[in-house]
Amino acid sequence: MGALHGKNQIPPTAVDQLQRLCDLLRQSLPTLAGVILHGSAASAGFEADRSDLDVLAIVNDDPDEEELAQVGKEVLLISGDPHPLEISIVSLHALVNWQHPCPYLFHFGEGHRKRFEAGHFLPKTQTDDDLAMHLVVARARGIDLTGTFPVIDLPEIPRSDYLAAILSDFEWAQDRDEDLSGYVFLNACRTLAYLKDDVILSKSEGRQWCADRGIDAATVAEKVTLELRRTQAS
Repeated sequence: MGALHGKNQIPPTAVDQLQRLCDLLRQSLPTLAGVILHGSAASAGFEADRSDLDVLAIVNDDPDEEELAQVGKEVLLISGDPHPLEISIVSLHALVNWQHPCPYLFHFGEGHRKRFEAGHFLPKTQTDDDLAMHLVVARARGIDLTGTFPVIDLPEIPRSDYLAAILSDFEWAQDRDEDLSGYVFLNACRTLAYLKDDVILSKSEGRQWCADRGIDAATVAEKVTLELRRTQAS
């Protein structure tokens, strides 16, 4: 199998796991175009005991159900060994012909484990608001794991789509039964940095950005949510 690219930039505990994932995708998806690592593992703030590995896989042609099922079965074994995995598979056609929310072909995160263990590998919905966020971060700070798809070749997502995706994510988190206040706060910090300085930061970098500026942690999420709603309405 092909060697993993960008090893020196990847947290050491994630290298073997990402190699296994790339090997699986190469074997299972005949038209695989590239595999991009994004999120904290590709930038800063990765915490080995709690962070996910965020991955975007790009294919030239849509896989069939059997190919996606093979990925789904094996991903169950790779995720959590040692880090939780979150992966989306999208077609190059969807990226070239960008629309928000973006269509996707496959998505797995640990929240989907029970559904996958029951053999349900295809997505329940056809589009994902979050892909606008993932693509902006991947294009700015992602790692091309296969050496076949430079991140600069990812589409440049309109600012309005990126901000709409962030607002949707805030509202999703605030509507959940579990306490996601910490998640909302960290996202708010890095969103404020983007609004003010046009920079793409990890969650921990966003927290430090707010701390350096003496921004009140108790109110930042509310202020950013209001600003996003105002921006979307204008």
